[in-house]
Amino acid sequence: MPRKARKYSQFDWHAALTRADAILSAPPARAFIERPARLPTLVFRAAIEARLCLEANKLATGRMQRNSWRLAEIKRDLWTQLSIQAYAWLKYREYWPFEPIDGVRPQVIATKFSARPPDVGANPAKAAIDMLQIQSPLRTERRIGIIRRDAPNSVQQVHGWEFQPMAFPAFVLLEVRV
Repeated sequence: MPRKARKYSQFDWHAALTRADAILSAPPARAFIERPARLPTLVFRAAIEARLCLEANKLATGRMQRNSWRLAEIKRDLWTQLSIQAYAWLKYREYWPFEPIDGVRPQVIATKFSARPPDVGANPAKAAIDMLQIQSPLRTERRIGIIRRDAPNSVQQVHGWEFQPMAFPAFVLLEVRV
């Protein structure tokens, strides 16, 4: 029996990256938006549709934990989008995993582009950032290996939000900078 067709349209990550560049090159659309000081070298960048970037509190709720098949489906689709976009960044593979140098930690910047801001402290890219880490004895699959760990002593995690009109699909821009 054939699988059901997905209810959503195909996400165009190329268009999302172009939109992110346009939004970030202009002044912030809202007065309360604070943009971080970015490290100079961009070593990884991906645009992921927002339906795959659930906030940490949504991932940990009982409803999501009771529907483990749904969580597995989200993580599978997230891995597909990340791994496809990682090919362009393989030129930095010999330097992976990036480590702190002279007290400067690699930055992992997750910026959500949507019409409505997420809750304060919500980490919309929790699962995606986990996939950027190296393999460990407990986690051997779905790991790219760009960073060693996502702990504060290994990387500087920055989470932000940028306004974009509702006419465009919401997405999360994930960047690693050194």
